[in-house]
Amino acid sequence: MKRLLACGVLLGGVLLGAAPAQAAAEDFCSFGHATAVLLIDRTTAFDATDRSVFLDALNAQVGLLGAGDRLVAYTMTGAYTESRKVFDRCKPGCPDEGFFGGLLSTCRPVVARAQYQGFVGALAASLAALLTKPEETSASDLFRTVAEATRASATPTQPVRQLILFSDLIENSPVLSERDAKRLPAAEILKRLDAAGLRADIAGAAVRVFGFGRDDTPGRPPLPQDQRRRLEAAWRGWFQAGGAASVEIGFR
Repeated sequence: MKRLLACGVLLGGVLLGAAPAQAAAEDFCSFGHATAVLLIDRTTAFDATDRSVFLDALNAQVGLLGAGDRLVAYTMTGAYTESRKVFDRCKPGCPDEGFFGGLLSTCRPVVARAQYQGFVGALAASLAALLTKPEETSASDLFRTVAEATRASATPTQPVRQLILFSDLIENSPVLSERDAKRLPAAEILKRLDAAGLRADIAGAAVRVFGFGRDDTPGRPPLPQDQRRRLEAAWRGWFQAGGAASVEIGFR
């Protein structure tokens, strides 16, 4: 809860003067070389532990963005058609061009630092609304949402280079029921996904999953080890089939 309050304080202090600079902030996109896609699972309500893990993880991931890199955030819900884009901006910052390049550059570090505060404030506002207003759905259309979000977010000049998921990774959709997701071998799950034409557009991307390992039943107990291993193997194999350069799946 302290972290949520911090988001609110940051928002109040930063965004009051950020609106006039928002259009100018878009100029930073020209410096970027990559897109980071953040997907937030709304099919299970966050508890205090989830929120703590999420905010700590996101803080580290935002730090990996380069100047001008784009961050796009979507929700994951019961159906991919209900997924919402909640954030889409480029990280303000000046490229490192060396001493002489810096003399000729039109990018002003003072302006970039000020607009970065607006970037962080806008992101905090978007996430605070999600973290403080939990929702639960019986269905979880996760694989298709990842596939559609990565396809929609990639551009020729800023391909997806980071994919960040905060999710328990428990699918429950027409393609794969929760019962099958928990009992089928990874190879069988991958066959179903391939037959459904579901593929993530993440060639060369680093994939990080946070929040995995807890069941979505009341009390959020740990997943049984056999279910955890099968689910992790299926998702890891699916990410790798989409071209991921690295895959890390865990709770923190």
